[in-house]
Amino acid sequence: MRISVLLTALCLLTIQKISAQQIMVETGKSITSFNFNDVNSVALQNLQSTTQNFVSFGYRHTWVQGVLYWLAGGGVNSYGSKGSDNSQNYFEWETTYLSFYGGLDFRFAQVSNMAFSLRATVAPEFIIQGNQTLNNQVYNVVGQEDFDKANLFFRGGFFVEYSLTYSMNLFAQYKYGISTQLSNPSLSAVQGKLQMKAHDIGFGLIITLDPKDTRKFRNRIKKANRIKN
Repeated sequence: MRISVLLTALCLLTIQKISAQQIMVETGKSITSFNFNDVNSVALQNLQSTTQNFVSFGYRHTWVQGVLYWLAGGGVNSYGSKGSDNSQNYFEWETTYLSFYGGLDFRFAQVSNMAFSLRATVAPEFIIQGNQTLNNQVYNVVGQEDFDKANLFFRGGFFVEYSLTYSMNLFAQYKYGISTQLSNPSLSAVQGKLQMKAHDIGFGLIITLDPKDTRKFRNRIKKANRIKN
């Protein structure tokens, strides 16, 4: 009896996972900053944040209906920083990275057509374009040792969805992220360290590939609310 119940539940969960698929598109602004440490762990001072852009595309899949979702995707993120030293030298960095992310959404509340979630992602990122401005001179940083290593970016934040139709949601989110460089251990003693930080504010669209699943779930919520009342 218990085995049949477990098998039935597993089949229902599998069907639910197949049907509950969503495509996400997002763009927004990032307030980014750099932390530079040389080989002696001495930090470069007076660095300030700059405002950059990002765009991402992704796929979200239901893990636990209405509560937990896993997601995967990619995007293009820009990071930068600027500053000056005591000798009145001005320096600025503008970089662009290709990102591939994976993560989880945890939905902790739903009020009418609005849903509130926490999001956590991790992403390896690879530089595809970058410039450093030193006074009036511009240098390409792609391939330089401070930038040629991949970064692993950890982000976490708050996510709000608003349902327009059964198949389309608008969303807004805030995320804070911090990176760590994936360096070669044999060279770490002779290399500096670059860490990037980002405050992301984004807006986007979620398209449900099978709106029937969403409609059934919302009907169950409405029915349960009527029973409570």
